[in-house]
Amino acid sequence: MSWPTTAPARVPPTAISASIALPSAWPGLAGKLASSRPNDAISLYRRVVPAIIEQTNNSAYAEATKLIGKVGSLMAAQNQSQEFADYLAALRRQFKPKRNFIKLLDGLMA
Repeated sequence: MSWPTTAPARVPPTAISASIALPSAWPGLAGKLASSRPNDAISLYRRVVPAIIEQTNNSAYAEATKLIGKVGSLMAAQNQSQEFADYLAALRRQFKPKRNFIKLLDGLMA
């Protein structure tokens, strides 16, 4: 039995597939999609926010709150204000023990 002497061809990932593979790149991708595909941008922001909050530090909470504000702006433009209020309520329930995050969330709601 003989083994192949050449390595299999590698296909380089496209910019989008590489970005999607890295959750840290999702907020940037969402920002680029916001004007042309707002619902996709909302979905990406909403997927990354919990992971950021789980970092459990004040700078992460501030970053998450900033992204939540972007979600709110996009949802308002899509006439989804009630859905945004429901999203905020769900975040409040899910992360209730994280008092510093809840304080920032309260500031966003005011």
